[in-house]
Formats: sequence, C-alpha cells, structure tokens
Amino acid sequence: MKFQFFILLKTVICLLLLGPELNAQGSLVLNGGVITLSNGAKLVIDNPASNGIISNSGHIVSEAENNQVIWNIGNATGTYVVPWGNTTGNVFPLSVTTFPGAIETNGAFHFSTYNTSPTNLPLPSMVTHINNNFTGANNSLFAIDRFWIINATNYTLRPPVQLEFAYLVAEHQAPNTITGTNLQAQRFNSLANVWGDWGPFGTNLANTVGSGSSLTVLPNDFYEAWTLVDNTQPLPVELLSFSGECHSGSIEINWSTATETNNAFFNLYRSLNGIDFDLIHSQAGAINSTQFLEYSFSDYNYIPSKKNWYKLEQVDLNGTNKLFDAIEVNECNPDHLNTHVYYHNNSLVLEINDADTNPLEVTIVNKLGQIINIENWNPEISGNQLTVTAHLSSGLYFVTVFDGLFTETHKVLVN
Repeated sequence: MKFQFFILLKTVICLLLLGPELNAQGSLVLNGGVITLSNGAKLVIDNPASNGIISNSGHIVSEAENNQVIWNIGNATGTYVVPWGNTTGNVFPLSVTTFPGAIETNGAFHFSTYNTSPTNLPLPSMVTHINNNFTGANNSLFAIDRFWIINATNYTLRPPVQLEFAYLVAEHQAPNTITGTNLQAQRFNSLANVWGDWGPFGTNLANTVGSGSSLTVLPNDFYEAWTLVDNTQPLPVELLSFSGECHSGSIEINWSTATETNNAFFNLYRSLNGIDFDLIHSQAGAINSTQFLEYSFSDYNYIPSKKNWYKLEQVDLNGTNKLFDAIEVNECNPDHLNTHVYYHNNSLVLEINDADTNPLEVTIVNKLGQIINIENWNPEISGNQLTVTAHLSSGLYFVTVFDGLFTETHKVLVN
C-alpha cells in the first residue's frame, strides 16, 4: 500500500499503517492524531525541510526496529523532530539537528524506537551485548528500557548532528537501578562491537537528554543503535589490546584502552604455569578518558627459555576489579633474535639488539592473513634498525622476522 501526498496532509485522527509504505511529499500534520506503524511499515517523508512533520499534540508509534519513519533529508540542515509516542498515549519526541557537511541530495534518515524488557531484550539487530566489560556483569538494569535506531543512509560521510532524546520515567524505574538525573546517551559501535568507545554524553534536563545542544555527534562517531544509561554505570569500557613479546633481555608487555571510566589502576601478574600468578607491577590508570591510551611494562625478571604467562587486572576507584584473559609469551632466549617492532610516523620500525646476526626476512601480514609487504634486512650492513614505510590503515598486523633458523612474530596495533 503506497500513498502519495503532494500537498499538506489533512488532519490525522487515527491511522494504523500495516505496511509497506506511506509516502508524504508535502507536510505531515498531526493535530492530536496518532499514526501506528506495524508489520515493518515505513512512513516516508519526501519533504527535506524540517517542517516535513508538524505535530500539534499528535504522535507516531513505532515500537519495533523495522517500523520506521524515513525522512529524505538529503543535504538540508535544520532541526527535525520525530514525535514518538506509545500505544498508551505517552509521548517522547526525538530531535535531530543536522549541520552543513553532507553533499548527497538523496541521503535519508531512518528512525525507529521500541520499548524492551528490563533486561533490554530484544537487542537491536546490530547490537551483540549490553554487558559491563570491567565487572563482566549484565548492565541492563543501569540502561533505560528502550532503544532508538537512527540510521543515516546514502551518505558517503554521515553529517554531523545534535541529538535530543525525550524519555519516559516509567522506562527507567524498578526493577532498574537508575537515578533518572544520571541518564546520558550512549551508542553501539557496530564495527568494533563495543559501547564504551564513546560517551555517555548529554545534559539531562526535564526528562530530556541532550538539552542545550549538549549531545553533538561527529560523522565518525555516528552509529545506529542508541540508549540512555546511568552515567555512574556506563556500558562497557573495552580493553583494545593486551600483548607481550621478547625484546632485548626483557619481555615487553603492552596494552591499550579506548576509554576509561573511574579507572584507578592496573595490576600485572606473571606465571610460569598459567595457573599460579604473582603480582609484578601496578600501573596508574587515567581515571576518566575518552581517548585511545597505551601502556607498557618491561619485565627484566622473566624466566628465559620457558613460557611466561601474564594476566592483567583493572581496578575501579570503588575497588571493583576485572581480570582479563591471560596471554602466553613463548620461550624468550637471549641468544635468539630479540627484535622489537613499533609503528611511528606512518612507518613500521624494527630494531634488533645485536647487529651481528644472519640476514633477516621481514613479513607484514594483516589480520585477514594477507601479506602486505616483505623486506630483506641485513643488520650487519644496514644497521640494527629497519624502517618500512607502509602507510598502513588502522587495524592489527603481524610482523614475522626470520633469520633462517629462528622466527619471531610481533603484533602491532595501528591507529
């Protein structure tokens, strides 16, 4: 069923749209009326102006991920309000302000929203979890019982936006353990499979998050699935990497984080059997950070010619701790290669402790197993440092060094 409206749509009293599409090319005016979308129905607004929907106390009911309002905004700018409501008449409009930046005239915003159980089920199709990474516990009781889907399509680069979420008090009450004034917005990074690399953000005022233009989302941070969380219990902060490698008489331990919230410090443990671990180092955390951070420790007391296991623990300001999975570093023999690899100024830099060694073959492989580069290196002739100008894109790479007898493999995270 598809309707074309070329002039101002008449007052809607009550309309149940069962699908597939209702198309309005003028303005949709809701004077106290209700449009209920069902069975994957799409309400398409072909007017790119912000007055494409005008609500005078009326509202639109979605209550499922695939029941969508599609607004063909293109490269227009303004403040666009989707007058969401539910079947019992409660309203909670979503406001999206677009800014100059998009060049595509056929770009469209797809909007939907739905209420969930207190365990935040069902999850949106692009979301895989709602667990707190540091405690390992399900974090749903600190997240409001609703998801919003905001998807900008047909854009090479999504435009920057400001968001404002109105919410219903009933959706954060018991059995949730949320302080309403603590609610802020977070979105799920479906590429990295994390919540915690951004937010929570947004000023909370009068049951609205994002008041006063406080919730600005730049193109690289614009993903589809959104919810509101208690900012004292944000959704997961992810450990991006944790690795160890042999290096010049030590084992170098490296780890990195995307964001940190109330992170007091890290503890690093070592084991010779993978079961019994001893504390060898404590490292202060950043407390709170929304930036990529790297940490390292040189273990000069490792046991040569044996496997060494390492385990990392993160401790919050309140004493809550999280133990991450142990890593295993294969036998480090001081008489072997002992090379070190790092990424600097768009180049991979390899160093070897002793230049008096056999010629080396250096292979760079991406996480898909594809060979990016192969270099032949003779430290006796060219020195104990090799620089490979690789211009690598962001991601994880494996660098293998082979001297005809021994092989060392390094993990390098490029950001």
